[in-house]
Amino acid sequence: MSECWIDPKLKPHNRSGYSYITFEYHKYRGHVASYRTLKGDIPEGFDVHHECGNRACYNPRHLSLVDHREHAKEHDNVGRFQREKTHCKRGHEFTPETTYVDSRGYRKCKTCVQEYNRNYKRIK
Repeated sequence: MSECWIDPKLKPHNRSGYSYITFEYHKYRGHVASYRTLKGDIPEGFDVHHECGNRACYNPRHLSLVDHREHAKEHDNVGRFQREKTHCKRGHEFTPETTYVDSRGYRKCKTCVQEYNRNYKRIK
């Protein structure tokens, strides 16, 4: 697969990792704008899918149209992957004793949160 296109000026707008571009006073996801500009219209009921898995990429060779239902299933698989993780990014095991769920439904490692809070208080 060819290289991903990631423009440093199109920084991800939020935690989802998608790039955004403003054109004629409208905000578009970068990959959707790229697809429409370089490949054509997006039919009703279809979504633009990243074949490369990189949400910030807008290389048209990495973009394809997928039925909305199939796309939703793909995203559910990504969510399932996150739910099935057994350790946090720093290697602490997710157990009922060491994990809590925040107001948005994200699992948080108690050890990492405590460490972050200690560092925050120390710096402040």
